[in-house]
Amino acid sequence: MIEAVLFDFDGVIRFYHEEDTSAVEDAFSLPRGTIGRAAYTADLLLRVTTGSLTRSEWVAAVGQVIGSADAAQAWGRRPATTCPDVLQIVSETRSRGIPAYLLTNGTDNLTAELIELGIADVFDGVFNSSELHVAKPSIEIFQIAVDAIGTRPNRIAFVDDIEENVATARGLGIIGMRYTNVLELRKWLMILGVIGSG
Repeated sequence: MIEAVLFDFDGVIRFYHEEDTSAVEDAFSLPRGTIGRAAYTADLLLRVTTGSLTRSEWVAAVGQVIGSADAAQAWGRRPATTCPDVLQIVSETRSRGIPAYLLTNGTDNLTAELIELGIADVFDGVFNSSELHVAKPSIEIFQIAVDAIGTRPNRIAFVDDIEENVATARGLGIIGMRYTNVLELRKWLMILGVIGSG
């Protein structure tokens, strides 16, 4: 019996759109892909998601790499959208008495981002890597979540769009699924008895 569900954030619930980044690059005469290559280097990403860099410092560092602070700031302000169908699944999960948690490689700005998106009260708890100073796919962040939830790993379901993160969770005994689409997620959680067919 599943007693809790852990949801990843980016790529499952929140989405940024490539065309918005491309629009910034076009506006500042940067080759397509320039910002992504700068922002998502392993070093910078690890530092911002484990709290050694703030989000503001991360954006500033991206500006230094690409040679345009203004472009980086514009990129940092790009809009995000949420998936209402996944949020409905979160709601259904909680309505059946099964707590739903967010487990994300986030930044120090996560709380403000949740408020801005209007979903600050959607989850029973949030495990934010920048506050915990350890990020997925480290097994440590999953162990922290298991300990905080207070149940056995095999009573927890976890969904993430990155296979490496799912594999780590499974290695701890958590029941994991790599997210591909809403229909598959709904089917998986129905099989696990987390949500109903109706």
